Amino acid sequence: MKGWSCCKKRSTDFTEFLNTPMMKQKIEVGEVERPPVDEPITRLPVSVAPSLEKAFEKALQQMTLQAADTTNTGNGETEVKVGTQCKNTGCQAIEDTKKNCRMDWFQTGPNINISVFSKLPAPDQTYVEVNRITCHIHITFEGGKSIFNQTLILRNAIIPGQSSVKLLGTKVEIMLRKAEAFSWPSLEYKEPSS
Repeated sequence: MKGWSCCKKRSTDFTEFLNTPMMKQKIEVGEVERPPVDEPITRLPVSVAPSLEKAFEKALQQMTLQAADTTNTGNGETEVKVGTQCKNTGCQAIEDTKKNCRMDWFQTGPNINISVFSKLPAPDQTYVEVNRITCHIHITFEGGKSIFNQTLILRNAIIPGQSSVKLLGTKVEIMLRKAEAFSWPSLEYKEPSS
């Protein structure tokens, strides 16, 4: 049975529930409230799969060896390759590029699951920040060479305290707990057309 706290009418079909006279009126008048987008954000807990830890350590060792190799251009200058760490003492900067990643999502009863396909996400530089309606994804991957940034305005509310992130060798899995366990027609919110 599905229902909202503002209405005692319950239904097994969400469309039927939305078509009840009381809910139709609330939707038309705009009384169905969405949480504000600018609520404070929380960083979700991140777990790292053991296979990623091993693969990341191996890739980091190879990257360190490659960073020591620089290409001389022949005119007295040295070419800096993407992914090379800065040679200045104390500087942690790495030449990086922003990339798009394939992103898929699906839902189970209580959860929204988002997969962002990014090879070797860096555990110390990858995070997801959320509030009840916004999800900001920041992934540093490919051994620190590439960055994926995206902010989603979610279709419906989530419970940040019951959501989490898991880093795997080829993707980042984000599990968002729905505030209401009904089916979402889309992941992102679209402004109603006037």
